[in-house]
Amino acid sequence: MVRNNQICSIMQDHGIVVTSVVRFIFFILCITLNANAVLKISVNKGVIVPDPIAVASFTNSDGSTSQTGTEISKIITNDLQISGRFAPLNEQSFVEKASKLALNGPNAANWRVVGARFLIYGTIVENGNNNYEVIKFLKDIGYNKSKIDIQVKYNFCLDLKNKT
Repeated sequence: MVRNNQICSIMQDHGIVVTSVVRFIFFILCITLNANAVLKISVNKGVIVPDPIAVASFTNSDGSTSQTGTEISKIITNDLQISGRFAPLNEQSFVEKASKLALNGPNAANWRVVGARFLIYGTIVENGNNNYEVIKFLKDIGYNKSKIDIQVKYNFCLDLKNKT
């Protein structure tokens, strides 16, 4: 004959089993629902942050400034700004002037102060008959992550006096 204590014990054991089975089914449902979940990522636009760049006036080989050198630096500045990849800095904020760059080269710390990541400077020499020789430098002066130093030398004919 079964006593009340035995019935209570059987009911308690049965309750534990039922609770465990319910928890197991809930766990399986959660895993199944998560396994069928779909993750969608939409990329509508990219964000391009222009690099700050300083373009100093081009100087003569002796470090003096000229109208031709100023015109060339303005052309370079406008082209870089139109590209959308660079944000040219205002030349009035420069700590080092173009004449010092031509003679001594740049001091990177002075350009970091104004927020420049890159620096373009150079010299221009008129060889007569509107023929010019330009030496242009691109310096990576940003934060010592990488160093890019490019020197370009080219000749061209330019008539700035008869602009239309």
